[in-house]
Amino acid sequence: MRRSMLVFILSFALAAMALVAGAMSSVAGAPEELQALQVNITVTCAEGQVDDVNVRPWTVRASRAAGNQVSWRLQPNSGVASAAIRPKPGNAWPFASTPPLTVNRNSTVDSGAITGAPSSYFYDIVVDCGGGQTVIDPRMDINP
Repeated sequence: MRRSMLVFILSFALAAMALVAGAMSSVAGAPEELQALQVNITVTCAEGQVDDVNVRPWTVRASRAAGNQVSWRLQPNSGVASAAIRPKPGNAWPFASTPPLTVNRNSTVDSGAITGAPSSYFYDIVVDCGGGQTVIDPRMDINP
């Protein structure tokens, strides 16, 4: 009886550790998620103000490899009709496109080719729930 109880406890502990390890790898910000070249944006509005924002991944990691670009998608369940993507004031824009880029709900806008030097770039996502503009400020890292 003691041996079977010990085997059960060890099996349970190993299963719990495997579950925790799997959950940790899918947490926002895990390295594989940060490699995505598409940024998914969801904005929830309440009483004319931004109530909640979800930007995944928050930090985009892109490579200057030929053909690479970043896309922003405003999710269909967003409470705003569009969002503007622009460099944070005083920051460079690492793409061939001319900012601001406008993405409409349930669609995608592409950055154009990555032309900036390897560095971190800060940018704004500007939305309006009806009560004035709200600026969201994620970032992107451009690697060689």
